[in-house]
Amino acid sequence: MPHSPPFYKKSFPKAIGLSLAILIALWLLGYQGIAYVFQDNEISRSWWQLLFSRTTLLLALGFGVFVAIKNKVWRQIRLKANAFNLSIFRVIYFGFFSLGALFFLPRLWQQTTAFAALPPSARSEVAFANFLPSILPHSSLLITLCVVLFFVAMVAACIGYKTKWAILLFSFCAFYLLGLPNFYGKINHNHHIIWFALVLAFSPCHEMWSVDAWLQKRKGIPITSRNALEYQLPFIILWSLMGLIYFFPGFWKLWTSGLDWALSSNLKFQMQYKWLQLDQWTPFFRIDQYPLLYRSAGLFVLLFEIFFCLFIWHPKTRIIAICSGLIFHFSSWLFMDIFFVVLVLSYSSFIDWESLLVKKSSTQPPALSLSGLKTSFKAQKITWLVGILLLGCNTVFGLAHVHSWPFTMYPTFENIQTAATKTLVYRGRKENGEYLDLSKRVLIQHYSSARLWALEEDIIASIGESEGAYNKEILAHLMTLLSQEYPSLETIRISISITSIDQTSLKEIHESLFVDEISVD
Repeated sequence: MPHSPPFYKKSFPKAIGLSLAILIALWLLGYQGIAYVFQDNEISRSWWQLLFSRTTLLLALGFGVFVAIKNKVWRQIRLKANAFNLSIFRVIYFGFFSLGALFFLPRLWQQTTAFAALPPSARSEVAFANFLPSILPHSSLLITLCVVLFFVAMVAACIGYKTKWAILLFSFCAFYLLGLPNFYGKINHNHHIIWFALVLAFSPCHEMWSVDAWLQKRKGIPITSRNALEYQLPFIILWSLMGLIYFFPGFWKLWTSGLDWALSSNLKFQMQYKWLQLDQWTPFFRIDQYPLLYRSAGLFVLLFEIFFCLFIWHPKTRIIAICSGLIFHFSSWLFMDIFFVVLVLSYSSFIDWESLLVKKSSTQPPALSLSGLKTSFKAQKITWLVGILLLGCNTVFGLAHVHSWPFTMYPTFENIQTAATKTLVYRGRKENGEYLDLSKRVLIQHYSSARLWALEEDIIASIGESEGAYNKEILAHLMTLLSQEYPSLETIRISISITSIDQTSLKEIHESLFVDEISVD
């Protein structure tokens, strides 16, 4: 009777599925066991759960790579990529921007000009990119011109007219317009908009569904003959970038906080802190009141982020990765008002559009081979170099735990959130001497909630340091905007309050520290 092969050699989907089941059981049993042994010593419990989490993380990653190598998963990728699918993705990607331009371009112009008007002292440190605001001019006229060119570029890229140059212009405008606000308070992680565009710029995404293809056919110029890998390579790079976007946040969550990130009250406090940032917004369903639900959600987030990059390469596990990604993004939107819309849109790259819209092919795409990779490199050197640059730089930034522009590690939310936080509170004094509590809504509309809170956190962090002029300058600028909403005020008093982030006890102020009172006459 023949011996049954080890489970990790049976098939990649079965091997990786069984491995994850074992990992989940190990995490739950180990975490509870450590909590039981050290129930009277929180410091020891925290230390041992962190060591346990890091050890199992490294073992799981190592075993995942081992299973992938043993099953030769690269030969099972078999992407159904062709000119049709690549061109459809180009139309979807830039069509989204073109159709939504009337909604988001005015907002983009308003926010970019608002941050450009801030004093230089408001700039935050951005690793390896601090020189950019100094060399990039940012007048209102230039921002307006760039917004117009941005619109022209996205429409031209969508219809496929001068496709390569249109996408490069789109990338440059996105670099400028999206990048400038990133030097004030907080980096918004929309880098993938540029990364994905650059991959498409150096791909044959113009060969169908484009004005360029129509003009080429009209002139009688034959279409260049390409092998399958030349169409597969852009998708391989795109999916690898998506894997990096998810992987490092998951890795650093577990490495920094351990399983406490998911299996304690941390996720509840993370959500409540975000709701406080959104001017006390709350979701329709208060998941924070159900520990089993939010702890299960935390465990799901860790597993999804860490293993997405492994699941996308096999057709069967790819379906799980896609469904998990959509659940992750729509749950983040519903419960934290965080939605990476362009990243979700990019999931359309997983769809075989030709089979869906035209005909279903019975032939399987060829497996990747060393000879095919060599041929592809000779034919697509620039695409390969762009992919290596994007993947290499973002991997280095992820390993180094660096947020920057235009390369970065995506937001990790890795630290354990406490039940209380420091916030700036504004109270306006009327002519009769009465004080009025002021809403931050106008400031949030001007800068966005995340960036406003980042600016305020910088101010709070510098209180008591030798940067009083910095605080005064930024606060005066913010108060000028706030006074436009409350024109009857004489002064605005600013103080730091330490408050509970729980909506039910939000009025509970543990401590208040006076900062300044600024005249708005």
